[in-house]
Amino acid sequence: MLRNKWIALVLFLALGMVSLTACTGCGPKKAKELRDAGNWEVPIVINAGDFGIGETVKIQELVANPEVKGVLIDFWATWCEPCKAEMPFLQDIYNEYKDKGLAMVVITIDNSESLKEQIITDVKENIKHEGGEGGLITYPIGWDLKQEIKSFYGITSIPVTYLINKENKIVYEHSGFTEELMEDLNKAVHGLIVGEE
Repeated sequence: MLRNKWIALVLFLALGMVSLTACTGCGPKKAKELRDAGNWEVPIVINAGDFGIGETVKIQELVANPEVKGVLIDFWATWCEPCKAEMPFLQDIYNEYKDKGLAMVVITIDNSESLKEQIITDVKENIKHEGGEGGLITYPIGWDLKQEIKSFYGITSIPVTYLINKENKIVYEHSGFTEELMEDLNKAVHGLIVGEE
């Protein structure tokens, strides 16, 4: 009987240690755990102009721009319907925070130059809120034709979204698209740009 109690106690302590170990990474990321956003450059296919973005954009220059408080990057493709559904919601966030210092670059990972006209057509005409009108996407669209940036971030599915602070660190990320994720993203952008949670 005493032996069974000892076994039960040892099992209880062992399970407790496993629980504590499994939860080591729980909770918000601390500053030292934030991932670097890298040092990449991407050509702009359409909608250059905001925050000095021209034919190309370099992430470190964009982050260093004194008018920029944070950068939102998102990855999509012409064949990705959830990506296209997400893009009008990203536009809503851009409309709300651009004048407060949010820069945005939405990067296609389409890997064929023959898709350039399709990318432009999608952005100019096809991407819209359900039942809404097209042609309202105004944020810059970059093109990771060789998928080097996608590889740098280790992206395996799209859409995927990153929010980058002035120290060029990723402070928020999610993959997939739901309206709930867009609400979470909006809160994260508000916290970074406006400074209130």
